[in-house]
Amino acid sequence: AHATMQQNDVIEWTPEPSHTALVHVFDGSVSVNGQTIESGQMVVFERSTGSVKIEANLETDESPQLLIIGGAPLNEPIVRYGPFVMNTREQIVEAVNDYQAGRLVK
Repeated sequence: AHATMQQNDVIEWTPEPSHTALVHVFDGSVSVNGQTIESGQMVVFERSTGSVKIEANLETDESPQLLIIGGAPLNEPIVRYGPFVMNTREQIVEAVNDYQAGRLVK
């Protein structure tokens, strides 16, 4: 979810214990479980029981923006090359060829 927070806003979330969960701040800063997270930083949580508490900074008028993501692990192989992320080397080669030929992005 994309969230834009206002001063004194609080988001509380309890991810499923078996899910991967993360918070990525891309504008401003917030407190995540008591730790200050700045723009460009991401917190990835261990898979376990417990909740996540996100608080907007109490001392500024900024409106922090963040992504809150959670989901079941895919348990698939990952191959990456630059900005390309696929499951196999063959898929990477195909994606790079498609990009270079202008078929991937218009």
